[in-house]
Amino acid sequence: MLSAPPGVRPLRLVGHLALSTVVLLAASVVAAVLAILIARPSGSVGTFVVVQVLLVTVLLAWTTRWRTTVGLRAGVPAVPWALVPGVLAYLLNPSAWAGTALLGWQLVTPGVLSWTIDLLLWTSVVGLGVLWGDSQEELREAPLTPYG
Repeated sequence: MLSAPPGVRPLRLVGHLALSTVVLLAASVVAAVLAILIARPSGSVGTFVVVQVLLVTVLLAWTTRWRTTVGLRAGVPAVPWALVPGVLAYLLNPSAWAGTALLGWQLVTPGVLSWTIDLLLWTSVVGLGVLWGDSQEELREAPLTPYG
C-alpha cells in the first residue's frame, strides 16, 4: 500500500491529489467543449476528432506538468503521486464514460474497448506530463516548504 512520502503530511498529500484531479478533469472538459465549438461550423467529424485530440493532449500534458511541479515544490515525489490524479480525472470524465475521450472511438465502436484504448492514451499523455515536470532538477533537489 502507498503511504505519504517522508516529510509530507498525509492530509497535504490528499489535498494535492484532490486538487490535481479537479484541475486535470476541468482541463479535459474545457478542451472537449472548445473542440466542439471550434469544429461545429465545419460540420466535419474528422475536424472535431483532430481538434479534440490536440486540445485534450496539450491541455492534459501541460496541466499535468504544472501540477507535478507544484507537487515537487511541496516535497511530493512525481512518481507515483502525479499519475494518480491523471487516472482519477479520466475515470471522472463524462466523455470517458461514453468511450469518446480521445481517439478510441474512431478506431473501434464506442464501448469497453474504446474506453480501454483511451485510458492507455490518456495515461501515456499524463506520464509524459509527469516526466516533463519531473525533469526540472532544481525542484527535486530543493523543494520549497511553506510556513518555514
